[in-house]
Amino acid sequence: MKEKRLKVLEIIPALHCGGAERFVVDLANELAEHCEVELLCVVPVEEGDFLAGELRSEVTLSTLMESGETRLSQLRILYKIRSRIRQSAPDVVHLHLGTILLARLAIYTLSWPIRYFYTVHNDARLDAGRRISALRRLFRSGRVRPVTISPESERSFVAAYGFEAPVIENGCGAKMPGAAELAAVSAEVRSWRSTPTSRLLLNIARFSPQKNQIAQARAAAALAAEGADFDLVFMGNDADEEIRSAIQGLNCPRVHIAGLRSNPLAYLAQADYLSLFSEMEGLPITLLESFALGIPACVTPVGGMRDLVEDGVNGLVSADTSESSIRVTLERALALDTAERARLGEGARASFAPYSMERCAERYLRLFEQAVDGDMEVF
Repeated sequence: MKEKRLKVLEIIPALHCGGAERFVVDLANELAEHCEVELLCVVPVEEGDFLAGELRSEVTLSTLMESGETRLSQLRILYKIRSRIRQSAPDVVHLHLGTILLARLAIYTLSWPIRYFYTVHNDARLDAGRRISALRRLFRSGRVRPVTISPESERSFVAAYGFEAPVIENGCGAKMPGAAELAAVSAEVRSWRSTPTSRLLLNIARFSPQKNQIAQARAAAALAAEGADFDLVFMGNDADEEIRSAIQGLNCPRVHIAGLRSNPLAYLAQADYLSLFSEMEGLPITLLESFALGIPACVTPVGGMRDLVEDGVNGLVSADTSESSIRVTLERALALDTAERARLGEGARASFAPYSMERCAERYLRLFEQAVDGDMEVF
């Protein structure tokens, strides 16, 4: 990497728990080794936003809205972001999760020498929604350079916009939790296992239709009714009342709703499988975390998971996202003996090497430097 220290401004809507938020915090921490980094959240940091506490002291954390503010007009946000960017005077503004449109006043009026990038964290059409025409104009004009997060993500970008975007696979800074952290949650993990031999599957994701939790729960309940020995735990923000009620309505003692945890890796490290049967994905950080810990994943063939998980090598892949296919995949997972499961775990751990946050941050920094230097030919 070059000696020159760039000034990078990362902008994200909030620091509530989520894969993209986890990624941005880890990326900011790694970039801080080589750059001056500021992380700007649109909304104030809340008491439960534990990711904010994981930022390195070298990363400046700021918010657009003041504590106690609950709502600003979009026009006000546009002007406040423009003012903040002008005040910070960064070399690079790196946008995430829809903040590209909140920053468009700055993008059109505060351009050179600032370089703008937007990481597409999901399927490109899902990420854009009804804003696709506005995003297309920003990308086509060259004012904002898009970045995709997996080969599948890039394919969806080409289908949505008609041209290619550089691929920088998500990175992950996960490490095996220490003995004390594991011990602190071990009793709770044991409490979820209905029997001493129960296989534990952990779904770490916010409740969302995209995450397909209802289909997972129904498939699990059907297997449990037939006497299968396993437990499925949903861990994450469970604020979606419709999904929570649907799962609770199954009245299945083998399906548990744990809610949000600030240390999910300590639980994942003691599970038998990650269960991630989503309808759509970008490149889930949770999947990379399971690779880092050597925990095999049961997934659907969507988004970046299609590129990462090889059936029978480092995890199991369902035929599609339907309840019936999920059930078949769960049956396959439960049929594996300890040695076969361990082999999948070793395959998962071996798959993690290309997805370290150090490598990911190095590629982002190289992209940023090339843009500032006027050379984007490598991608």
